[in-house]
Amino acid sequence: MTPPFVFEMSVWETTPAKTSFKPVPKSWCKPWDELGLAIGVFALISCPNCHKVLSLAHPEFKVNKYGLVSPGISCHHCKSFNCEIYLDKWNRDKTLYAVAYTVGRKFRIEYCHASTQLEARFHLGPGKYNIIAVGRAVGFRVTDEKKGTLEA
Repeated sequence: MTPPFVFEMSVWETTPAKTSFKPVPKSWCKPWDELGLAIGVFALISCPNCHKVLSLAHPEFKVNKYGLVSPGISCHHCKSFNCEIYLDKWNRDKTLYAVAYTVGRKFRIEYCHASTQLEARFHLGPGKYNIIAVGRAVGFRVTDEKKGTLEA
C-alpha cells in the first residue's frame, strides 16, 4: 500500500494583480478571490511528480479535522500520482504530526494536529501500543532495523 502523501502549506508567489501564480512543488495553498476559480474550490495542490496544479473543491472532496482529503487524489496531468493525501496545517494553528507505533506485531501510523511532539503522543489515548517515533508528517521517516525505512 502506498503511504499517504503530506502536502506542506505554502504561500505561492503571485503576479501583482494576483491573477496568476507560481506553485511551490509538493505544497498546497488556499485560493484567493482574484483567481476567479469555480465556487467550492478550497485548496490548490502542486503534484509531487509533475508539479502541475490540481484544485480541490466541494462536494467532490472533503477534508477532515486532521487534513485528510477524501477521496484520495489522482493527478489527471501525469497519471503517475495516485494516493491518499493530507494537507499540513489545515488546522492552521497546529502542525500535522505522524505517530508511528505498533500494536502487537502490526505497524501503524496515525496523524494528528498538535503544537508539540509531546502533545501528539497524547492523541493516541490509553491503550496497549508501543510508540516508535513521533515527528512532523512532512518528510517524516522512521528507520526500522528489520524493514528498513518507513515513510509517513
